[in-house]
Amino acid sequence: MALGINGLYFSYVDITIVFDGLQLSAVKSINYKSNLGRNYVRGTSPIPLGLTTGKWEASFDIEVFLPSAPLITVNPFWRTVPHVCTVAYGPNVVTPLPFTIDTIAGIWLKELDASNSDSEDGLTRKFTGMVTIPIMWNGVPELVWPSTLGAVG
Repeated sequence: MALGINGLYFSYVDITIVFDGLQLSAVKSINYKSNLGRNYVRGTSPIPLGLTTGKWEASFDIEVFLPSAPLITVNPFWRTVPHVCTVAYGPNVVTPLPFTIDTIAGIWLKELDASNSDSEDGLTRKFTGMVTIPIMWNGVPELVWPSTLGAVG
C-alpha cells in the first residue's frame, strides 16, 4: 500500500496548472477523464467469447474565475485550434513529495458556460472540451495504438 510521506498527501493547493504555456492560478476546478469502451462478444454461451477492441474517448473541463477567462480566449481561434494542459501535483511545501505530472494534449474546446447566480462566490467561466490524444498519466501514455504511431517506410 502506497502511503504519503509522514501521512501527508497532495491537496488542491499543491496543483500547478499550465494551459497553452500560461500558468493559471485562479482555477476553481479542473477535471479530465478517459474511457476505453470495450464490450463483451457473446455467442450462445453465458460465458463471453472475448472483448472488442473498444473505442477510446476522453474529456476535459476547467472552471476559472472570470478575470482569468481571457487567458484561455486570448487567441480569437480558441475554439478552432487544439490546446495543451499540464497538471503538476506538487511540490508540497511541508514535505517534498514526488511530483506527478499529467499532460492532456489535443484538447478541442467546444463549450463555454457562463452560469451565474446570486451568491457570495466569485464569478466563473467553465470551458469543456474533447481530447483527441491519449492522456499522459504521470508521463506514461494510457494507450498506444499502431495506427497512431505514423507511417513507416
